Amino acid sequence: MAGLSGVELQSKLVSEGRAPPVIFITAFPSERIEAQARSLGAIGFLSKPFDAQVLVQCIQQALSRTGPG
Repeated sequence: MAGLSGVELQSKLVSEGRAPPVIFITAFPSERIEAQARSLGAIGFLSKPFDAQVLVQCIQQALSRTGPG
């Protein structure tokens, strides 16, 4: 994603009305970036290393939002 951050991509998709469920995973957590991501509808904002069960919970939440296939 040259020139585009994950939050910028999420913002673009939201503005176009086609944002899928998003789980951010980062090695460089920032409260400001997390707040932006969550305000755009991010399901999770995980900092490395993270607990695998937390990721599973985020994925389950994402799947419940998307409905049947």
